[in-house]
Amino acid sequence: MIASRMISAALGALAFFASRASSQNVDRSKRPNVGAPPTFKFPKVETHTLANGLRLIVVEDHALPLVSTRIVVGADSTLDPVGKEGLYAITVGALRAGTTSMSPDQLADAFADVGTTVAPTGFTTTTPAFARALALAGDMLVHPLFDQAGIDRRKAAHAATARRLAQTPFTLPRHLFYAELFGASDPYVRSLVPTEASVGGITRDEVLRFYDEHIRPNTTTVVIVGDVNDATARKEVTRVFGGWRSRPGPTSKESAAATATRPTTIYLCDVPGTQAYLYVGSAGPMLSPDFYALDLAAAISGARMQQTLREKRSFMYSGNAGLVSRRPSAPSAYVGSTSLNAAKADSALVEWLSLLKGLGDTRGVTAQELDAIRRNRIGALPARIDGPDSLAARVVEMVRDGLPLDFYDTYAARVASVTGAEVAAAASKYIDTKHLVIVATGDRAILEPALRAANIAPVIVVDPNGKPIEP
Repeated sequence: MIASRMISAALGALAFFASRASSQNVDRSKRPNVGAPPTFKFPKVETHTLANGLRLIVVEDHALPLVSTRIVVGADSTLDPVGKEGLYAITVGALRAGTTSMSPDQLADAFADVGTTVAPTGFTTTTPAFARALALAGDMLVHPLFDQAGIDRRKAAHAATARRLAQTPFTLPRHLFYAELFGASDPYVRSLVPTEASVGGITRDEVLRFYDEHIRPNTTTVVIVGDVNDATARKEVTRVFGGWRSRPGPTSKESAAATATRPTTIYLCDVPGTQAYLYVGSAGPMLSPDFYALDLAAAISGARMQQTLREKRSFMYSGNAGLVSRRPSAPSAYVGSTSLNAAKADSALVEWLSLLKGLGDTRGVTAQELDAIRRNRIGALPARIDGPDSLAARVVEMVRDGLPLDFYDTYAARVASVTGAEVAAAASKYIDTKHLVIVATGDRAILEPALRAANIAPVIVVDPNGKPIEP
């Protein structure tokens, strides 16, 4: 035993000195060649349409004995009527409060038997429990009870969520930013701030009407990812949803108004305290060739924010920037946000705008910087489809946003080919420092004199609803 240990130690020492000698011959004056990024390929997607119009998407993944099912209804909170913000959320939440054949307690017992909680919008379970879980989800979606008590419980829970949201520090600046960017009446903007009043005024009749108009088989997509073959998935979905009758109704889509370009303006809202929030951005393109270049430009701006405003200048506590996409019929948005000490807001904003201006210079983005961001964007894709839940989430994104099912393959290919000149052109076109919306919230006594003295742009003081306050 002792002899074998001595031999192992000797071999280990020889290996150490050999590797050290080898490393001394490496030329460390040159950056090592990391090679080309791996080619990204999204898993095979199968699609089917039932006779009633319901769409089925299946992605087989047999690595684990799990099945992730997501049910995407053809509606969201952008369809809430004016003054009834929260109606979609309450309607979908009330689907869980019993069916015409099962009480809430019976549903809870059934979930316990399956071994996982099942929602009308999806679940993840083991392969043997898939069929039973799908039947429960289908029962809630197709045969909801919608009794008054269940709706009242959902209203109370959603009102509490609205109260918490109103008290969250970033809620006000975020809403003001999007309201100034897209308009206060934009469906997406309204969906950001359901209130106790809007939730409290929702009636059972309105819930029933919303369900009848917007939740139908011909506007619903079932996404099944995991350890189930295509034929079995199709058979089970037909068994559960095949009898769901399609009904006529309005087309469910977000109607976004065109965004007018305006000179850069700072909208300041008084929020006493030492902390301030800054939102900076502009409207972006829909899915187009510009989208991919702007996505990289936005990612680069976020990296520069961290390097300069946080690490180098210690201006901000936290912050980020990126491209926020919406449905294809609505424009995207370049959005940057940060929280910081109110006394540093003017200096941080001056530095920030200087970084954005540099993005539009053809010499402003280095080849090394572009390559690093490009590798990061493409290299992160495999992790975003690792496992049935993550893979199902990506498919849901494509369905929800009306994207083609080869979007991620196309995205990887397009991003890989974007040039520095295209990044600069997209930044110059969509992140023009002369046409930005800037929202600042914090102590007006600190922010207003500093921002006016910095002479960045006109400063308009607004109330929490975005209405200008007279001087």
